[in-house]
Amino acid sequence: MGTEFGALPYVVSPYFGLAAYGRIAGVMYAAVMMAQGITPVLIDMSYDHTGDYGWSLRAMTIVFACGSLALCALPPYPTRLRATRPT
Repeated sequence: MGTEFGALPYVVSPYFGLAAYGRIAGVMYAAVMMAQGITPVLIDMSYDHTGDYGWSLRAMTIVFACGSLALCALPPYPTRLRATRPT
């Protein structure tokens, strides 16, 4: 939580290139902002319903684990062909 703003450019640009970077990054930043706004409300609703934060913490652990596994499933960075100067 919090590293998404620093890691997003590092992950998106090599896979999708700079042409699609702005669109993809904009959608991802919007999704992160929405999640950061909705999550506290859902945690509070869970606490009001159950009386503790156990379910919320377990749910967040599962979501973070799924996100980590998704990042691990990415293929290696594509290699870019460099223009070489003839010698």
